[in-house]
Amino acid sequence: MTHAPKLTDPSDLDGLRHALAALDPDLRMSHLGIARIELSETAHLEVLPAVKEALATVGKTAPSAVVILTDTTPVLRAGERLSMLVERQIEVEFSTRIICLDGGHEKLHADEMVLAMAAEAVKGADVIVTIGSGTMTDVGKIAAERN
Repeated sequence: MTHAPKLTDPSDLDGLRHALAALDPDLRMSHLGIARIELSETAHLEVLPAVKEALATVGKTAPSAVVILTDTTPVLRAGERLSMLVERQIEVEFSTRIICLDGGHEKLHADEMVLAMAAEAVKGADVIVTIGSGTMTDVGKIAAERN
């Protein structure tokens, strides 16, 4: 049995890719297409530079479309919905829209209905920003992969 090294920094994407490669010598897992992870109390203030960086990596510039995926669970910063704070930051330079996914449960489930809604919602997006739980992030990754 192959064991991956212990990862202590969740934002160490190179380390994560190395660990996943060690566990997947037959290359059965999907590519980890995440370019950057920011973990801090002020990460929401750095979304615009991250969006610009993501677009530059693939050779795109404005006008570009950004979709912010979130769910019905309120995520607040200073009493304001985080999705609105992020949208105000990004809309200065990019076409931006917020999509709030609601699968009809108290908490979002990554079921086929929600995955299909997300994939439809992000059609045409150059960048997807997810706000919320790990489930929300997974939904965003699958929506991107389906487009």
